[in-house]
Amino acid sequence: MEQREKKLSEFSSAQVMSVLEKEYSRHGKFTSGEKPPHPSLEDALDAVSSNVRLAAVSELERRKEKKSLALLKSALSDWYVPVRAAAIKALEAMGDTSAKERFISDANCDSFRVRFEALRVLAQLKDASLRPVFAKAMQSEDARISTLASEAMFSLGERDGLRSLISKLANGNSEEKVEAAGFLATIEDPEAQRAVGDFLNSNDVPSSLKETVSSNLRRARKGKH
Repeated sequence: MEQREKKLSEFSSAQVMSVLEKEYSRHGKFTSGEKPPHPSLEDALDAVSSNVRLAAVSELERRKEKKSLALLKSALSDWYVPVRAAAIKALEAMGDTSAKERFISDANCDSFRVRFEALRVLAQLKDASLRPVFAKAMQSEDARISTLASEAMFSLGERDGLRSLISKLANGNSEEKVEAAGFLATIEDPEAQRAVGDFLNSNDVPSSLKETVSSNLRRARKGKH
């Protein structure tokens, strides 16, 4: 199982190279007894381990070389959301805001997949300037979009995001209730915990829906430990 995700600030240049060399060894990129090749950052961005790819993004930002911009832009297509978010932050730190602007534009796309993925990445940035983007997405008729946006607003310290989720839990359709409960149960907030408790104890909520929510809550809480 992959190790805990490290914060970018925890990596040093030497660690980036060391971790990548271990990655080479583990996946049989060289024969036993042969000295591993000196890994490149291009290699690191293609590594299986998300920790290695995050380390590579950190190192690219630190080096601030001409080729760093092109490599960081290639990381914007990484399947792992934290890697994409880290690449956006790195590019912004190097004076290139085009990636962030692209994801903001995608957050308004008609395609659900494009819009949802853009919001997932933007939420990782925890950037207060993105509040208007999330506020707009909170009005979406799609429960997954509006819930994700509400979660992002709450992560920025906006209680409106929390209240929106509590409202969905109390008054939304079945999909909205399930989506909202899944997040509310995972945060240490008295108002959120009270809302989930009231929902599960209500006689007006169908037992089948309660069971679905309860099952999701058990999985979410288990994932925290």
